Amino acid sequence: MLTLDLVSLCLENARGTMDSELALELCYDAEAALSGIKDPQRKALLASKKEEDQTLSRRVATSYVNLGTLQGSLGRNDKAHVNFKKAMRWGGSVMQPTPNNNLKSGAPAEGTQEEKEAAAEATGDTAMISQDIFSENVSPLAVVFTPPQADEHLDDIHQLAACLGLLRHYHSSDDVLDPVARDWLKTVENDVGEQERLKMLATEVIRGFVDDEIKDGKAVTEVMCLAPVLDQQTFRFLLSQLYSAVEQSDLLNIHHLQGFADLIHGADPGYLDSDDLIKILELLSIRLKGTHHQSSLYIYQLTLVISRVLDAMADTTVNGLDRENLHTPLGSYLDKLRGSSDPYLVYQAAYAYQALLYVPDNETP
Repeated sequence: MLTLDLVSLCLENARGTMDSELALELCYDAEAALSGIKDPQRKALLASKKEEDQTLSRRVATSYVNLGTLQGSLGRNDKAHVNFKKAMRWGGSVMQPTPNNNLKSGAPAEGTQEEKEAAAEATGDTAMISQDIFSENVSPLAVVFTPPQADEHLDDIHQLAACLGLLRHYHSSDDVLDPVARDWLKTVENDVGEQERLKMLATEVIRGFVDDEIKDGKAVTEVMCLAPVLDQQTFRFLLSQLYSAVEQSDLLNIHHLQGFADLIHGADPGYLDSDDLIKILELLSIRLKGTHHQSSLYIYQLTLVISRVLDAMADTTVNGLDRENLHTPLGSYLDKLRGSSDPYLVYQAAYAYQALLYVPDNETP
């Protein structure tokens, strides 16, 4: 399955880079690729008696374990925990290795970690993970949150995003909150004025960002923290501003591109309709084909945004892309990028090319 080959390439590149942020980005791309294997397909594969289907199920489970292991080594135990659970849903058993009582205390178990993982994949019964991720049994991950008092000045934009996020997902997150956060939610839930104040603060942050002529990477990163918790009107305002920035700028701003990618990734269902996504893809396709003399970093960021748009299109079953003017030319250009000497660009182009295949053109029966 090409999806699993892309996941393997992504994880291999993530292990090979010294840049932790890039490694985490590659982990995200691997996770996005795996999410393309939908639940009905999982159920069908697990129910199948065919050897090739069982092998494929084991490969998916192992991919989730490898992804979780890498995320744990990068300090993202929350992500690792989620992906280990997904591995179990695919039939793998995520567990710490059983100590060998025949060895002296502190002596290493027989075989390398690679040999253990290979053996686990061969049997299909147990997907082993490194002992240094969860050295002991731990309680479920909790949301650590320092709440502000009503009408009190907030510490930073991250605290504002946390407040709005908890308010939006109150009922689904209550079971993992610490007592302080739970008490804050119970208080603010009945305080309409405080809720409106927090929403207004977010709107003011967005307006300040838009009005600022110099938008550096730090400013973009901070504003994108709010993307998943914005109301639809504010979200679409920010989206239109970033669209205009990419459309009107003679020289592409890499921070705008990264912000565009994060905004689309953080969009709530229903915030982006098919017309939005098609217009965005048309713009990005034009800019991508006009980057002949740009560095591979700019081309990589453009391709990354295209991948995010195509993911959103596949999730919302967008179809009918203009075959002659958009689908075929974009596919051809992405195919050429797969021959780049930059391994990260090769991966991203391959991912985008595969994602494009899941979005039918207007001549597909």
